[in-house]
Amino acid sequence: MPEKDQPTRTLAAVLQSRQLTLDELLNWSSSIATELSSLHERGCIHGAVRSESVCVENGGARLSSSAGASASPRADHDIQQFAAVLRQMLNRVPAEVAADRVRTAVEHIADTNSRPAPGASMKKIAASLTLLRYSRQIEELAHRRPSPPAPVAVGGRPAPFRPHLIHLFAYFGLAAAIALLGGILVLKLVH
Repeated sequence: MPEKDQPTRTLAAVLQSRQLTLDELLNWSSSIATELSSLHERGCIHGAVRSESVCVENGGARLSSSAGASASPRADHDIQQFAAVLRQMLNRVPAEVAADRVRTAVEHIADTNSRPAPGASMKKIAASLTLLRYSRQIEELAHRRPSPPAPVAVGGRPAPFRPHLIHLFAYFGLAAAIALLGGILVLKLVH
């Protein structure tokens, strides 16, 4: 059950108390990665990225301001710590829920950044996770069946319902384009 209108809790407390949904994993991890990316762009290092330093409230996640607990003042240390938190979150998503390409992509991001290569950045990680989040949302929209419009009488007979194929093609085309861009972005993280 999502954390809407709940008091602030640490991610560690949430992980101990229940499983996560795939949407929570994607939303929270992309929020944390975006926040870390902003810190790094300003030349700051958090230094204490742990599930205990992530606050979860009102359906969102943010880093606590208790930075500097690490002896390493390097951005790659934040990236390693984030990868560990991402792995903890991924382990709390039921396998049957996340046994798809999204889980594979998130596992790849966590594994690749557990020992960041030169050039790894939170900006790339945040972009990858945000792209995965949007890709999943578009897929969900594409799989929803549109409700049929009210039939219009033509010559005393109701008009047959014909789904607009152009809309279905647009949804699937957009989902495929985002999935392709996500794959390209993930591959760029590796190299």
